[in-house]
Amino acid sequence: MVKHQCRYCTLLVVGNGIWCGYKQKTMSEPATKRRNRCPFHEFCEIDAYGERDWEPDKITIQAPTIELEGQMRLELCV
Repeated sequence: MVKHQCRYCTLLVVGNGIWCGYKQKTMSEPATKRRNRCPFHEFCEIDAYGERDWEPDKITIQAPTIELEGQMRLELCV
């Protein structure tokens, strides 16, 4: 299970208070901004507070290697 923040959950409602729609209870703002492992998390890229955009964790992806061995060159005769 991955760590995430409640601020990016579709079940979090922010307005006059902060409400978790699944747990049916109020939460504090710092609690929604901490990373946790809630099994009911439904991801949404929009920040509930509108403070920042979602940025995926930096993952190093190796660039694809280009293998030219065994390829043919095509020439057009016009």
